Amino acid sequence: MNTTTSPGSALPGNPGAEREPFAAGSALAGNPDTYTPHDGAEGSAPEMASFFGGLSEDNRRIAETKGWDDPNKIIQSYGELESHLGRTLNVPDEGASAEDWDRLYARLGRPDSAEDYDFGLPENLPEDFPYDGESARAFASWAHEAGLNPAQAQTLHDHYVRHQAQTLDDFHAGNARREGEAYRALTQAWGPEGSEAFARNAAMANAAMRDAGEAREAMISAGLMAEDGGVRDARLALWFAKLGERFFSEDTLDGGGAGDWSDNPFAEQTLNATRQAQLIKSDPDTAISYMRAAGLANSDPQMRQARQNRR
Repeated sequence: MNTTTSPGSALPGNPGAEREPFAAGSALAGNPDTYTPHDGAEGSAPEMASFFGGLSEDNRRIAETKGWDDPNKIIQSYGELESHLGRTLNVPDEGASAEDWDRLYARLGRPDSAEDYDFGLPENLPEDFPYDGESARAFASWAHEAGLNPAQAQTLHDHYVRHQAQTLDDFHAGNARREGEAYRALTQAWGPEGSEAFARNAAMANAAMRDAGEAREAMISAGLMAEDGGVRDARLALWFAKLGERFFSEDTLDGGGAGDWSDNPFAEQTLNATRQAQLIKSDPDTAISYMRAAGLANSDPQMRQARQNRR
């Protein structure tokens, strides 16, 4: 029996072959002494040796990390990478067209048109909050222009509406505070509400304000006066009272002379329901001044009726 080892071939299956490893120290091909060849579909050992043996050291390390021990796995991984990149969102650059941005917004969930948004109002809004269909349409248009999907648009909408509601509350609170400060200043200047001096000065101021015409509307628009005539700066009421005293002190408010100012039909001591009704209908401004002098609140039905009649 010939025991001489022949140089043989490096091909697997030659028992006398002196097989070379694919790459010294590499774990890719495994131990060349124990390597089991793949079938033809995945490449033979010589093909594997040729493929991996030609890789640089850096590329061999990548292949080892990824677990690529045959070319099929590399090709499969590349295919998966291409598929992933096809699903990746690409943000348009500075020179992108409107159409490029529209495609991105559509993939992010923006509806086809602004009319497709359906906004709900957050809870606990003030009853007089100025929100209507026009406001909703305007916000929908802004949201669509910004490329927002419905969830994003609703979130931003709620924050915006709550901010506007808080601003409105602050506005009302500020007006109420200013009216309260003006009232305290007037009681210091004219005496307590319900007194003859307070009633006369209030009536004089209201008479002058009523005659102010467009000037009165300008003061309401500027926030210096409420719609019902309540002033938010005592200096304004004091000036109108002096003006009324100059021009209207000899006039009559209720059929009597100047000495009848204290005859307040809304006051408890001089209550007169018939005169109340007459004043509320024929001279609501005077009726309001008397009611204020008598201490009636703005929520009183007679006060509301007088304010309604003056419009």
